[in-house]
Amino acid sequence: MNKVWIAVSLLVVMALIPSAAFASTPVYYCTPNATPPGDGSYSFPWLCSTSAELQTAIANTCQAGYAILYQTVSNGYYRHTVQVDSAGKCMVTSSIFYYGYPPNTGVVLPAPLLIGGALVLGAMFLVGGIVIYRKRTI
Repeated sequence: MNKVWIAVSLLVVMALIPSAAFASTPVYYCTPNATPPGDGSYSFPWLCSTSAELQTAIANTCQAGYAILYQTVSNGYYRHTVQVDSAGKCMVTSSIFYYGYPPNTGVVLPAPLLIGGALVLGAMFLVGGIVIYRKRTI
């Protein structure tokens, strides 16, 4: 039983640590409708409505050495893996299309809120079960 509590405690601690704390690869964003074009962050993405603007965004991404560039389009996004080779040449090693939105760009809910909500919901089910059991036995 002691091992179960240790495992549960470790899971709770891991849920409290944000996933961004483990990310070491720089991530940049570009979109065809950035007004005004920004610094490549999610809040202020680069402009990439034409292929020349996309090449500029890739060149800016290369300054990090190895990075990921998310290019959002109308029905999904492209994940470009950009790196600098041993000769100093900037190259895109992979470009993959995905439907939906890039990772970590949705609503941010803190882990304590989720854990507290699950505990409250569990307590409500427990109390409801006790109330129903007592009404049936009376």
